[in-house]
Amino acid sequence: MQHKQVSLLQCPYCLKSFSVAEVWQKAGQDIRFGSLYCLCDEFPVIEGILYLFKPTHRLLLDLLRARKFTEATLLCISQKRLLRSNMPWMKFGGMKLMSWLLDPSFLKRIGQRNVIRLLSHLMPKHLLEYYFTRGKWKDSFLIGVPLAILLEREKKQKVTSKSLYWFDIGSGIVNYFAEIQAARKNIQIISLDAGFSNLFLSQIFYPGQDVIRICGDAHFIQLVRPQTIDVVSIIDTLQCLSAPVPFLTELLDPLWLKKDAQVFVSGLPEHLYLDRDWGIFPTPRSIIQQYFSLRGGKKVEPVFLNNEALSAAFCEGTVELKKVILTTKQRTFRYSFWWSQTQRLPKQLSSMFFSQAQRENATLSWETSQRKWTNRAY
Repeated sequence: MQHKQVSLLQCPYCLKSFSVAEVWQKAGQDIRFGSLYCLCDEFPVIEGILYLFKPTHRLLLDLLRARKFTEATLLCISQKRLLRSNMPWMKFGGMKLMSWLLDPSFLKRIGQRNVIRLLSHLMPKHLLEYYFTRGKWKDSFLIGVPLAILLEREKKQKVTSKSLYWFDIGSGIVNYFAEIQAARKNIQIISLDAGFSNLFLSQIFYPGQDVIRICGDAHFIQLVRPQTIDVVSIIDTLQCLSAPVPFLTELLDPLWLKKDAQVFVSGLPEHLYLDRDWGIFPTPRSIIQQYFSLRGGKKVEPVFLNNEALSAAFCEGTVELKKVILTTKQRTFRYSFWWSQTQRLPKQLSSMFFSQAQRENATLSWETSQRKWTNRAY
């Protein structure tokens, strides 16, 4: 996180501006270990990531002030008791070992497969493998949908590439930020995820350019200052929230979201189809439709899209929108939706900003899962 980026942010608790409080260690122009303060509190920056969860933030600040940077990072990644500094093995060389193992340059050097083996002792291995293999899943490329819409609009209007602010909620590890920023200049990305380890590993293996990474709850939407965001992407995330309607109410607040912004949400299941320990909740289209129909102000309905058809077409390189738009009665396994107060969808989208090798590597989809999701529709 850089000093100049702090001005974009505000505290999600008191909605007052952040300022830099302390900088204990820098990496070039970036704050590696430091803290930001607002009207109500102070929050740590650990490995360049702003950490917003209470009350752990107080313990982390104490560790940073004591220059225990490795212990602070370890606490963010895993809160297992075995890894606390007061454990005997940690006192006798364990913390020094962890300092070496968690060094970003070391993790990058040993590669993703070895990182999965190493960190599986700190995190669930099946989640690590899923996150690191997201590039093999067709729906991972749907983060490019808002970009494709933006590029088509700018091509038609022949406008210059003004600076834009993109808010990605639930970023995970594999995110394609570098591809987005290469295809369209002057995009500042703010990445929000509840998992510190996701942001930490994403920063190492999929850094992008000057991405602002924040560890916090999805409901901390208004941590970005009002009337700033141009694009909101929520990829394979909304179904992990137990209350999507309050979330959408915060997200689409006209006092916060710019009038000409676009919002894209993907991966919403109509039915519960995974084991409950995945934390996935069904989000029937009727819930989303009802929310927009009862929403105050100008009534603009979202456009519902077939998640499988959209993912497949996007991996092929060209999307004919009329072929992937869902009708009212059409059943689907999962769906996406796009919404904007002022913009309209173009007839065709191109995903050629992703390389052919990347798109051909994506062969997996939830729709072809062996799980009998139809038998879990309750």
